[in-house]
Amino acid sequence: MPIGILNNIASLAAENQLTVTNNNLQNVLLQLSSGDRINSGADDPAGLAIANGLQANVTALTQSEQNVNDGTGELQVADGALSQVTTLLNRAVTLATESATGTVSDSQRVALQSEFSQITAEINQIGSNTTFNGAPIFSGGTTNNNQLVTGGQPPVSLASAASGQLSIYSGSNLVYTTSASDTTVGDVVNDINSSDTGLVASLNSNGQLMITDTLNRGSSTTPLTADAITGDFYMGAAAATNYNQATATGGSAYTDNTAIATPTSFSVKENGNTLFTGSAADTTVGALIADINSSTATSGLAASLQDGKLVVNDTLNRGTEAEPLTVVEADDIGGAAPTLANGTGTVTGVFNPANSSTMNIFLSDSTVAGSAEIGVTLGSFSSDNMNGVSLASDNLSTQSAAQTALIDINNAISQVAALRGQIGASTERLQSAANVISSQSQNLTSAEDNIMEADIPTAVANLTNYSILEQTGISALAQANQQQQLVLKLLQ
Repeated sequence: MPIGILNNIASLAAENQLTVTNNNLQNVLLQLSSGDRINSGADDPAGLAIANGLQANVTALTQSEQNVNDGTGELQVADGALSQVTTLLNRAVTLATESATGTVSDSQRVALQSEFSQITAEINQIGSNTTFNGAPIFSGGTTNNNQLVTGGQPPVSLASAASGQLSIYSGSNLVYTTSASDTTVGDVVNDINSSDTGLVASLNSNGQLMITDTLNRGSSTTPLTADAITGDFYMGAAAATNYNQATATGGSAYTDNTAIATPTSFSVKENGNTLFTGSAADTTVGALIADINSSTATSGLAASLQDGKLVVNDTLNRGTEAEPLTVVEADDIGGAAPTLANGTGTVTGVFNPANSSTMNIFLSDSTVAGSAEIGVTLGSFSSDNMNGVSLASDNLSTQSAAQTALIDINNAISQVAALRGQIGASTERLQSAANVISSQSQNLTSAEDNIMEADIPTAVANLTNYSILEQTGISALAQANQQQQLVLKLLQ
């Protein structure tokens, strides 16, 4: 090998190796200071891409867990409110039971009715003012303009299917009309669900037909609606008929002093029998009520004024669907007795958008693009609508009215318990979702750590190695530079 002075090859080789060693040393120092194995895309491009995707999933899951916890909190607030409603209804049972006995006078029932009114008012207060994070939980919720719910329970069979056809609209646009060949409610549900229109139908837990527009085309100005329906496919919002009660509603709001010019034209009938006929002395509504109540021992009837209406009850419960209690009103205080709707025959009803508070709890799944949603709906809640039971027409002013109210109150307690059960089931579902999310987050974080975290023992070993190599490299470079000085010896 010739000895030259133009290029110091040994020095260049030592310098290059020293540069490599120094870069490796800097990388090891960065790993030890940051704790990450990958500090730039150049360290591990594929690993960085995978780790960033996992980190995005963990971030989404962390927020999803917070969403679930918020939803659980709201349900717990709702359950606490309904717990107080149950307490109030239990007190109402006590009052109604006391009023329903024959040992309490009507004047004493005034006090019972006063407390009962306060109970229903407080139930309304709870339904209106229970909030979570400033938003109403029950009746203050936003209207769901993409959902229709029938007011009453339709019969299973449709004797006249053509008259039960539903025409469903989004605003003024016709979305779908059911087939005239649908002979059962099940047929209607299947018909709508197979229509490929974005509509989904089902029967809810109350036996009501519910239709939802999954394409969310409804708005406050163009809600999901349906044509009025006639026939025996009953859609009207009617409570169960009390065949032992009849109401005189032909005139304006009555008071005790409302005059009756021809009281003898007033009568109460049941099962083809006339149970009571007004007396010529009954010249006011108050006198007529007193006359009816004085005949209770023989007629079994009891009368009272309720919300300005003359209400007559059969305390012997002789009324049936075929032979309900009816009244023939005096001409000058009203016309013919009202027809009692019972869900059969020709009944007209309409769909109304369901006014409800809905929590849509967003849950991100294990992929960045995917998502899932848990919807929990808490409908309007008041003494007029406790999960489908109403106390609006109930009072404790008379023994018979208290007996009727007692039935409704017990039904309300059952329905509130059922609603609390639904809330409890939803809470358990959310808690299960939270557990799954927590497990996913833990496992994905572990997977991300396996990719991103630096192996500290290995890094320390590399630090020692590269530190020694750097020192030896510098020594080698010094020796390489010293070699060129030997050429001068030859020139002496």
